[in-house]
Amino acid sequence: MSSEFDELRQENARLKAENMELRRELNTRNNELEKAIANSSAEIGKLNAKIVELEKYKLAIDKLESENAEFRIRFTKLEQDHGQTQDSEEVVPEITVSAINVPSSVMDQCDKKSESEVPDKEMDVFLDEVHKKKVSDKIRQRNREKKLMRETPNQEASPISQNPISTTCNERKNGQGLIQEISSSMPEEKIPGVSNHVTTISETAWSRKSDTINSESTFQGASMIEVSQHLAQLYDKALIAKECTLEANQEEIFCWCQYGRNFVFQMEALCDKIKLAKRRQEV
Repeated sequence: MSSEFDELRQENARLKAENMELRRELNTRNNELEKAIANSSAEIGKLNAKIVELEKYKLAIDKLESENAEFRIRFTKLEQDHGQTQDSEEVVPEITVSAINVPSSVMDQCDKKSESEVPDKEMDVFLDEVHKKKVSDKIRQRNREKKLMRETPNQEASPISQNPISTTCNERKNGQGLIQEISSSMPEEKIPGVSNHVTTISETAWSRKSDTINSESTFQGASMIEVSQHLAQLYDKALIAKECTLEANQEEIFCWCQYGRNFVFQMEALCDKIKLAKRRQEV
């Protein structure tokens, strides 16, 4: 009997030791699971914060895309308006080609802003061409003014403004006065019926009618030198006003090109910043 009691005691002690060991393992695993759950909760919180930031970036990108579409529509409208203006006027062929093709190249650059970089060389070539045309127009204007002064030394030549926009406005306002200048400076006894002819020219010029006028019968008996001088002066002023209008159109195109170029650069820089921020957050 004593031997059986001893065996039972030993067995009981062994079972108690195993029970204590199992409890220790269970406590260790519970602690590990609690730590894993805490880490998972923290990661879930970080992921939720990243999702919120990504939503904000998505909204910002959508806003930029809508603004880009709006600017693209404005560029297209400007191109169409400029094309209609060029069609309604008599323009030198090479100037017409450059004025119409430039907005198209700028539109192509804006469409490919996220795929390729803006070609700086083409923009520099365009700026050089615009500068050369402006310089040549100014030189041509000065030469024409000197020629006009040589042809009419005894008459008062009105100074030509260096500002193309103000010159165009003055030519439009003084168009009627230039026609009256012909009738006032020419003697009536030498040119019978000139005032009636000037009135007819004024009405047809400002109403843009296509009535034909018999100039041979109207200017019969007039001094050909005076008539030629006045006609040459008026024709020269009309050409100057026309060139100033073209120069103003080129200046407008130049400003829009600079605006579009800077807008594309800023938008690409903003997109790069957003991508860099995303990469940093992912790391």
